[in-house]
Order: sequence, then C-alpha cells, then structure tokens
Amino acid sequence: MSINNKYTMKVRKEITQLLTDNGNESYDYPLLVNQVDELLNNEIKDKIGLTNTSLGISYESGEMLEDQNIFIFINYKKIKTAFTDNGGLTDQIEKCIGDKYIDLSELKVKKNDKPNVFIYMLVDSIKDRRIVSSKEEEKKIKKLFQKVFKEKGLGKMLLRQINYRALFIPQPLKEKYNSVKLERRIKSLEVEKKLELNNNEKDIYLKGMAFTADLKDIITFYDDLGEALFEKNLRYQIKEQLGVDSSIRKTIKEDPESFWFLNNGITMYVENFDQLDLSRYDRLRILLGEDKVVSVVNGAQTISSSLFEEITGKVKVIFRIFTFYEVHDNEKKAVNLKNKDNDIKSVMSKEIEKITISLNRQKPITTEDLRYRMPFVEAVNQLSFEEKTDSEISFEFIRRGETQSNYLQRYSLIAFARIVEAYKNEHPGSARSKGINSLLKIKTKTENNNDIDQFAEKTIFIGQDFLEKDDIDGFGEKFKEEYKDVNQAFRVKAYLDEIFKDFEKSKNSSLKDSFQKFEESNYSMEFKTISTNGVYFILTYIMNYKKDLDYLKG
Repeated sequence: MSINNKYTMKVRKEITQLLTDNGNESYDYPLLVNQVDELLNNEIKDKIGLTNTSLGISYESGEMLEDQNIFIFINYKKIKTAFTDNGGLTDQIEKCIGDKYIDLSELKVKKNDKPNVFIYMLVDSIKDRRIVSSKEEEKKIKKLFQKVFKEKGLGKMLLRQINYRALFIPQPLKEKYNSVKLERRIKSLEVEKKLELNNNEKDIYLKGMAFTADLKDIITFYDDLGEALFEKNLRYQIKEQLGVDSSIRKTIKEDPESFWFLNNGITMYVENFDQLDLSRYDRLRILLGEDKVVSVVNGAQTISSSLFEEITGKVKVIFRIFTFYEVHDNEKKAVNLKNKDNDIKSVMSKEIEKITISLNRQKPITTEDLRYRMPFVEAVNQLSFEEKTDSEISFEFIRRGETQSNYLQRYSLIAFARIVEAYKNEHPGSARSKGINSLLKIKTKTENNNDIDQFAEKTIFIGQDFLEKDDIDGFGEKFKEEYKDVNQAFRVKAYLDEIFKDFEKSKNSSLKDSFQKFEESNYSMEFKTISTNGVYFILTYIMNYKKDLDYLKG
C-alpha cells in the first residue's frame, strides 16, 4: 500500500473497533480495512462509497447470511469534490447511489430477515465531522436509505434498523507545526525540576508551563492525530457519570466566557523541548510528526466533548504542557533519548506516569486503569503492534471502556490475569474468587536508588525481568514460550460461557415441561453449581488435558 504502516494501523483500529462494537466479529476485517483505506486515498477510481457486499465479505452464493448486517462506507471528501452545486448532504449522497459511485446493486436479503444497516461517513477533519454529524442530516440520511432499500426490493426497513455516524480517520501525518493562540505569555507560569540521575554527564530537567489558550486551537491537534492524541491518557473513551460531557457542550454553546472557570483544563505531554517554538509572546507552536510524541494526558474528555461544537475565540482553557530538556554549556537542548541508558529513560518515564496518574485521580480511576501503564502491558502491545510474534500467539491489552474481542485477540488486563491463573497455574478457584487488587498487585523494588514497579503475581505476568534490562527480544521469546495458548484459552471460555447461557435461555423456552423435570433431578443442582462456580474449573481441565479437541481449534 502507498501509505505508511502507522496510518494503516490507525485505520485498522477504527474499523475493527466499530465492527466489534456492533457484534460483527466474523467479518474479514483486513480486507475491509484495505478497501476503506484505498477509498480514502483515491486508489479506487471514481468510487465515493463501498459496501461489504461489493467486498465479498461473509457471503455465500451471492446471498446474505441470516441476519447479516449491511455496512456502507462513504468518503465525504469525494462527495464534496464530485459535485459542485449547492445541494445538501443528503441530496449529494442520493446522486452518488449507482453503479459508478456507491454500488448497491448486489445487495440481497433473505426473506423475513431483518439486517441492521450501518452507514459510516468517513471524514478527516473536525469541521467536516460537525457538518455530517447534525441530527437533522442523520434523520434525512436514514430516510433516504430507507427509501432506496425499498426501491431495490429489500422490503421496508424500520428507521431503528438504520444506524448512521461519522467515522473520523486522520490522514497520514506529515511533519508540521500546530499553532495555539495564548493570552500574553507574560501571564504564563513556568516551573522546572531537576531529575535525580546516576551516571549522566548532563543535567536533565522536567519543565512545566501553564497558559491561558484558545480551546479551538487545541482541538486542531485531533485533526492531525485522531485518537493517537490520547495515547497516554488512562481513561479515554470511558463514559463518565454525572453528565460531564453534556455539561461541557452546554457551557461552550451558552456561556463560553465562563468555560475557563468551570473546566479543569488540558494537560499535554510533549516529549522533547525542541518540539516547542516559544519565540512569540502571543502564540505557542508545537512540532508534530510520526516520531514526535505529543499526547494529552488529562483533559481528553474536554477535547472529545468539544469536537461536535462550533468553538469561538471566546472559549479559553487552562493549557498545561510538560516536557524534558538537558543543559549543554548553559543552553537548553533536546534530550537525545537514543543515546541515553535505560536508567535515565526509566526515570523520565516514571515522571510521566506520576503526572498522568495524579491528574487523573481527580476523577474515579480503577486499579486496572493504573496498571495499563505497566511495562509488561506496553511490551505485550508493542509485540502485537510490530507483529514480532506469530499472529496466532500475539494479543493486545485494551483500556477500560474499549471492547474486548476474542476474534481480534484484544483482552482486558483482568480477564487475562484470570485466564492465566486458571489454565496455566491450574488455580481455577483463585482465578474466580481473587479480586482485581490482588491479581493486579504491584511490588516495588529499589535498584541503584531507582524504584522499579512489577506485577507481584510473577506466575501470571511472566518475563518482567527481561523488561528491566530493556531486552524486548528476550521478552518476546519468553512471551511465545509461555503464552502460546492464551488465545485458545479465551476461545474455550467463550465456548463454555455460550453453553451455560444457552442452557439458561432454554429453561424459558417451549421445553418448559422437560426442564421442570430436569430441575427436579440431582443433575440440575450439579449443573447449576458448575455454571455458577465451575467455568474456570472446566477451562483448566480442557486446556491441560483435552485441548486437542477439534471444536476448540478454530
């Protein structure tokens, strides 16, 4: 493909997330990702949209599988360039439906099926996202496709069967500066802290700055980075309680001048001092690029809530930045991380973690959220991202609020800990009964005046000693040796969960008389005991003695 790998991974993450959110784990998502990517990058001639029908995904003999969902992807940028008249968005889409632009001719639905339809408008800017996300446009687009499906003989679909949303996928990032308007820098605050390091000939400092800035300029970072902007945020995408999201949007619309007083602000980590241009008194410029780390560590909800509102210069926000620099001949210079030893990198990393965790403690945060920043978790995800292990063995840890998927091999940290404790350590009882704080407990040891955090459960989190030495290759080999059966174990548990779930459903079915007799028998009590307490016991037995069974291999 003509685009870079990091961009492909961003597209893949967006598409696979929406598929699993909608319960469609059977789709051939790599093909879908490639096609959507080609649509975004003008590699599919004339095409403005595509459907999963035209991709040949999950079809047999040209017909849809039972209750199969229909996915339609539309590139909004191509709609804008294909037609020059002033028609509304829905009018433009209607003109595109046809063999050339958005081919729906192959859509087939079995009689009496009621598939859901998911329409995704692909956008690459916040401005376009606001345009296509209005409630008015959503209603019009749903009605348009309801009419189109009826005309094509697919029957009358209810509006609730038709889902519509904008899907934001940023374009490949080129090195550039983003500019943020500030209230005069003379009013800003700056503070520095010298890091305590061993064996380093130059002093390294953590520098913090606080400004009053225009929120609309900070929002533009999302245009370039998308969700990568929140990479180091512990709780991005977690739905908060107390209506925080609606409160932020209401203040922006109704009382913008009070926003500064009512909001906690945004904190951004910029990895290196030379990414900051502080030459102007009323403006800050930050350098972006594929290898330039810029991440919002606190305030992600402020940004994500603001994406749907038109923001003026009246909306000000407290904008904090922290970065690192070292001193060369009394001059501040960027820290050359490539030439630093692991102890120095570790100290810098811990400073980032302390700031991130401390700021996020202002709102509810769980043990699992905090553990997501552990070296073990980052190393496993790095192996998966860089494809350094066999795809059958590799897996990825997700943050709280993201969707777990056995098909995509994406698991929560606590689910992983319980699975490994059950099948690998053969402790199914403790796998079920131990709490999160116990399974994810941290043990701190001190070496060379540095505190090193590790998971205390060494038989669950294996290979941490390699990470102390920054030996990712050694960790990778240990990972393949110790965790080769993790994905299979998750599939087995899902299989067992499904069996017990079906049993509970069957009790309320037309077989009521049969189940009444069953419930009066001794077997019923035994089955209830197993279904309540013994899934991990059965999992342990199968994985250690019966894992060669054919139905567990897929």
